[in-house]
Amino acid sequence: MILPVQISARRCTLSPAEEATIRQEASSLDTFADRIVSCRVVVETPHRRQRTGSRYALRIDIGLPQGEVVVTRR
Repeated sequence: MILPVQISARRCTLSPAEEATIRQEASSLDTFADRIVSCRVVVETPHRRQRTGSRYALRIDIGLPQGEVVVTRR
């Protein structure tokens, strides 16, 4: 990936190891689309206590020349 990945954390702090993992996974996006213009990752914790499931909610915005792809996981 040519452009740097923008990583934001809301209501949580990410360790350097977690940020490195996000950057490493984002660099593998080049195998699916070789013309990525931008990549923004937002990691947040729910405002209420989570009893089951994932601790984080994740949103990835991928900018392409023909539009934008948004992926959300909770």
